[in-house]
Amino acid sequence: MENQSGNHFSRSRNVGRNMIFGYINRCFSLLLPFIVRTVVIYRFGALYLGMNSLLSSIFQMLNLAELGFGAAVVYSLYRPVAEEDTETVCAYLGTYRQIYRVIGLVILTAGLAVMPFFPNLLRGQTVPAGMDIFSWYLIFLADAVISYLLFGYKTAIPSALQRNDLVSRVDTVVLIGKSTVQIIFLLLTDNFYFYLLTSLCFTVLRNFLVSRLVERYYPQYVCRGRIDAAQF
Repeated sequence: MENQSGNHFSRSRNVGRNMIFGYINRCFSLLLPFIVRTVVIYRFGALYLGMNSLLSSIFQMLNLAELGFGAAVVYSLYRPVAEEDTETVCAYLGTYRQIYRVIGLVILTAGLAVMPFFPNLLRGQTVPAGMDIFSWYLIFLADAVISYLLFGYKTAIPSALQRNDLVSRVDTVVLIGKSTVQIIFLLLTDNFYFYLLTSLCFTVLRNFLVSRLVERYYPQYVCRGRIDAAQF
């Protein structure tokens, strides 16, 4: 009974953490992008913001290649995590890392394949003067792919262990840092590429920080072993 009570208390505490830090992250996620978009319009004009939104929509479609795989990953980890079957969790992680890399390469290939036809999608759209639309596109493509090719699979561990607050903390800190740097570049320079590259750099930083946090709290979970197809 004591162990069950302890587990219940731990789960309740995790739910509380997830709610608090999830709410904080949500508030910053609504407020800071709004401020950054306002600065973009003030400094460069609505045309830049419109093109940015168009590219975001295109890459949201490309990200459909994941097809909900991330949620399936978390679901499949619930049982071995609950049973403290470390070897099975590690085997799943190794497989997920390979699959995530395949998804990243699929998105990269699809993005490069669409690139020659990209000007056709811009009919009726005016590209801001001095901006190379293909460079703009490639920065967005790199941002979309990088999480899959780096440590994106590791976010499944906190989710399966009901510690989403760990990821929310990182996301909040990274969002604050990214927004601050972007606003500085927007106000102090005339180079919109700095603004775009800042997002890419902070995507890399976010994945690195989540990876290190998972390694710190859950060092027992590393990529090793294999799982059979029947285990999916």
